[in-house]
Amino acid sequence: MILSIKFKQIKTRWMKKNYESINFDIKLICKIRNRTIQLLILTESVDRTYAVLMFLIILVNGPMNAYVTMIITIKSIPFTEQLLFLSMSIYQWSFIFLFHYTAIRFGQNIHYPSKYFINHYYSLTQPNNNNHHHGSNSKMVNIRDRLQLSHWFEKFHTKRCYGLTYGRTNLITMNSFVRFITFYAKFMMIAYKLIDK
Repeated sequence: MILSIKFKQIKTRWMKKNYESINFDIKLICKIRNRTIQLLILTESVDRTYAVLMFLIILVNGPMNAYVTMIITIKSIPFTEQLLFLSMSIYQWSFIFLFHYTAIRFGQNIHYPSKYFINHYYSLTQPNNNNHHHGSNSKMVNIRDRLQLSHWFEKFHTKRCYGLTYGRTNLITMNSFVRFITFYAKFMMIAYKLIDK
């Protein structure tokens, strides 16, 4: 919750009434950069505690959910038990899906301000800015600030993107979610063999 609020604060700094009307002041840029850094520090803190707990919950719920699903599918059990197992399975599966969806969206959103900033970086660093796009108040960024901004961009241009992880191991992405579904299918096959004996 706190992470999404922090992200919205950064986003609203960029998203004024119109992209073209934003006055690119170095103070505004530094504020956005500082807020993004704070967000990353908070993300690391959340990842160190909550993401590890979520990973452990998924580690337990994944195989259990696969086993329950196979019980519903294979065994002939009374309707009330079937309903109980089905509701338990849906609850666990929705939790797993929502956790992955939130983590994936959050990882994408962390990189949003820098992507938008990179798109407008050229206009900030032009000495002969004709002010066609950013109004007459546009200011040239000095060398020191430009180096800091370039360093900041470099940190975001990385193969190891920022975001939540599976217990500080792999970053949660769409690919990792597909891998999780593959493991889930394997758990279902193991559960089938156990139940079918």
